[in-house]
Amino acid sequence: MTIPESSVGAGLVLAFQLSIKSLLAGACVMGVDVFISYVEEDSSVAMQLGDGLRRNGFSTWLYERDILPGVSYLVQTGDAIAACRAFLLLITPHSIGSHQVGAEVVRAFEEDKPFFPLRQDVSHKDLQRRQPAWRQAIGSSASIAMDSGDIDATVRRVAAGLQSHAILPGRADEPEQTQSPLTVGHLAKYEVFISAHSSHQELVGRLVADLGTFGITAFFPSVLGGASDFLHHIDEALDSAKVLVVVLGTSPEEIESSWSNYEWHSFINEIHSGRKQDGAVISLLLNLAPERLPLVLGVYQSLQCDPAQPDEAFAALRKFIVAGRGMRTWSRLSETLESAPPARP
Repeated sequence: MTIPESSVGAGLVLAFQLSIKSLLAGACVMGVDVFISYVEEDSSVAMQLGDGLRRNGFSTWLYERDILPGVSYLVQTGDAIAACRAFLLLITPHSIGSHQVGAEVVRAFEEDKPFFPLRQDVSHKDLQRRQPAWRQAIGSSASIAMDSGDIDATVRRVAAGLQSHAILPGRADEPEQTQSPLTVGHLAKYEVFISAHSSHQELVGRLVADLGTFGITAFFPSVLGGASDFLHHIDEALDSAKVLVVVLGTSPEEIESSWSNYEWHSFINEIHSGRKQDGAVISLLLNLAPERLPLVLGVYQSLQCDPAQPDEAFAALRKFIVAGRGMRTWSRLSETLESAPPARP
């Protein structure tokens, strides 16, 4: 059978057009940091989250903004999920029954993506009851209730979580082979390890974002959520960090926490053994008197921090970290804090 030339030409043109569309679809999702899963009714909140994350240096993929016409939306969303580094799930009364969002959850689970579930007007109990499959896919990743009136607070918490998964601002478009040399295995090398109770997660999120603005990478373990090798993540971050920042309030459970004590003692033992000779420790006290510090922390510098207005303490902490680079000895570090606000007696 002879095929007319015109048919061959038309077929080649069609194949070429489809290839170009596929390439364009792939190009738009290459190396994206966060895929945001939502329904049309929640598009305003999703866009605000996406814009907030982008302002903090993270790339995002949203259906209404990034979908290309003429190419299967199923292929595009699937490719975007496969290419993303984190899956942000916006759980609302509108989305909890969505078949499409459900399909995206399944794809993210199959791709082994870290989940960042945000709940709006849906309780954790309702989520478990109405979407048991989502519960299984999300695993032990912590879901947080978000306030649509304060999107920035949610963005800060998500940004802190992303950085604890080694997803750093401003790296979305870098090819895999040119990743930062500060990478150890799958976990980025951090300058600061933040030890804090989960009740201070919002404040710590602000601190992580503040430090990141000045090029200081910080690790906060409480946002690791469902990581199966939780302790391994913590040990790697403790090993790479040069500064331990302890955020302490007045609650006895913070001081007595076995996890916190493990972090403090692991880091300080490395200093005493000589394996971390350039290590430094500083505590941010949230209305906690210095004399109430555990003995292991009491010999190191501390700063008072007002949770409602932490900027002054954050600035002093940045000064401590930056001034200590390359000259981190205890006597000289103490000198750098002479002009910083001291802990109240």
